[in-house]
Order: sequence, then structure tokens, then C-alpha cells
Amino acid sequence: MSSKKPIFKNLQKKLAKEHIDSLFKQQKENLGKDNALSQRYVDLIRKISMSFRLRLPREIKRSYCKHCYNVFTSTNSRVRVQRGKVIYFCNNCEKYTRIPYK
Repeated sequence: MSSKKPIFKNLQKKLAKEHIDSLFKQQKENLGKDNALSQRYVDLIRKISMSFRLRLPREIKRSYCKHCYNVFTSTNSRVRVQRGKVIYFCNNCEKYTRIPYK
């Protein structure tokens, strides 16, 4: 009976990853049209990843602000490249997110 438990957990995590991917695709499609809906998708993605202890892919993690969880768009954020870092400035919470690159 204990051998079935890890298989079930792995199946749940796999389904959660697929759900996160589909939500992210929908979020990208609705980004220009309905920003409130795309914000809701990001909230759902975060809740699913936290409940199943999943690490989000890099593309998803860098699509929203780490402080206020607002989706980065061209109207509510500013992107600069400076001294080996990509710097995102969120106009909503007025905080910076610095990501190193090579």
C-alpha cells in the first residue's frame, strides 16, 4: 500500500504542471485584452505551485513582480540592462527585480 502513494503523488504533480502550463498560455493570450483575467491566472499558477510544492519555470517566474505579483506589461513596468543584470521596475509597487545574466 505504501508503494502506491508516491505514484499517486507523482501523477498529481504531473497534472499540476500541465495545468500550470495551460494557465500560463491563457495568461499570455489575455495579457493585452483583459489584464484582470491574466492577473487571476498568475494568482492561480502561484497557488497551484505552492500547494504541490512545484518549482515554476524561469519564463513564468520572470513574467510577474515578486513583491506585488502584478503581471509585467509594457505599461506597468520598465526593463533595463545594466552591469550584467536585467532590471525590472514595477510601476505598481515601485520596487526593483534584478536578474543576473552572462
